[in-house]
Amino acid sequence: MGQKRGKKRFHRLVSSDIIRAVHVKKLLGLRVLITYSFVIALFYLFLALIFPTTMLFGIVLSGLLGRVFNALMFFAVMVMVYGFEKRAAWSRKFAVWLYLFSILNSVISMLFVGRTELGVLSGLLFPLFIFTILLNALTAWYVLVRKECFSNRHLSHLGASVDPIDRVFISSVYLFYFFLIIFTVALGFEFYRNATYIVDVVIADLNGKTFKESIPVCEHKSGDMRDICFVSLAAIHKGSASVDVCDFIRSDFYRFTCLQV
Repeated sequence: MGQKRGKKRFHRLVSSDIIRAVHVKKLLGLRVLITYSFVIALFYLFLALIFPTTMLFGIVLSGLLGRVFNALMFFAVMVMVYGFEKRAAWSRKFAVWLYLFSILNSVISMLFVGRTELGVLSGLLFPLFIFTILLNALTAWYVLVRKECFSNRHLSHLGASVDPIDRVFISSVYLFYFFLIIFTVALGFEFYRNATYIVDVVIADLNGKTFKESIPVCEHKSGDMRDICFVSLAAIHKGSASVDVCDFIRSDFYRFTCLQV
């Protein structure tokens, strides 16, 4: 009797381990989804705390409005992540609506980004919007087809390996991230190279001039060079300027940079 009970207990433990292992494999796509969503939440938190600027349907929100919008998006995404962790049924519909909102916002903002006063950020945001649209569309598709993952019940059809749906989703997410990192590094390097060149030109033009003499020099410049000129002027005459130089800056990005000087 003791040997039979021992064998049954052994088989139960082995079966339980196998089921848990297969269960984990089936939920691998969901874990990737949760990790991706958590990274997005951290991005919104960064914008809310450090860089309170965003676009809502083509309109640039900066300052308090930008901070509030990014904080609300951080809260919404964290609620979605909580629902994913609990595998709550409501999180599926909530996620689809949130992804659709993000896609619609990206499409409309992408059409108007060239008309904003974001300066050099306009060139960076356009491809970022494209990545956002594609990745959110992929994620919304996964959430829709993976209905069985978003419930408090255990999966009823456990397989022996990750199925094609999870494989497509996970591979696509990693592929998107890979190209996004490569693209961001390339654009960041180009931005640094151009900004360094402009700063060198601006510093040479402002060299030896007083604060009042420097203002007309910056005003006669155009585009990013004009805004960078005022940022450089604020840095050079920090604390001694008779007027707020940052008010002359048109770009929200460089105005924010100027305020941090």
